Amino acid sequence: MSNSEKITWDYMPSYGLVPFQQLIEAVAEATIGDRHFNRHDVDPERFIGHQMVSGINYNSLNRIVSAFILAERKRAELPASN
Repeated sequence: MSNSEKITWDYMPSYGLVPFQQLIEAVAEATIGDRHFNRHDVDPERFIGHQMVSGINYNSLNRIVSAFILAERKRAELPASN
């Protein structure tokens, strides 16, 4: 990947734009290799946004962020449907 292809960030919003279920699946895929793995560390009785993400390193986080960015880039490249 060339430097011109790398992205940078501008600001951090106070809220996220990704649905929590997609984040749970992305963490499972990045850490375990299976996005459908049932993460037993997620407590359904508590708001997911206030729970800790266990067992993740910066490499996994980078892969997760990149997956969402690549998906958005692909979506932006699709022709508009009328």
